[in-house]
Amino acid sequence: MFITRSLFWLATVVLLLPPSANSDETSPRVSLLHTAYAARVLLQDVTGVCERHPAACETSREALVLLTQKLETGADIVSAGLTAGQTFAEQNADHGTLTTADLMPAWTATPNSQ
Repeated sequence: MFITRSLFWLATVVLLLPPSANSDETSPRVSLLHTAYAARVLLQDVTGVCERHPAACETSREALVLLTQKLETGADIVSAGLTAGQTFAEQNADHGTLTTADLMPAWTATPNSQ
């Protein structure tokens, strides 16, 4: 979900950017209506791919399952590392023979001498 949101906001920012001022060519003019029509045609074509090439869709599904498993494994590794780091920090919080009062800074504000 994070990746989808990130891609959405990145695309929004890119669409709001003006065209490059350094370019010698004029920017292409595309209307919103033409863009919406092209998106609809593209969506219809993409949804029909599985009917035309069922083997490609099956392979894509298997690749997505494998990718999901790898992402879960990566998340488990990161989670285990964070947990181990917290445990290590808690175990190594020994300050030797110093007491809490010894660890407090021993300074006081001095009046300015001018």
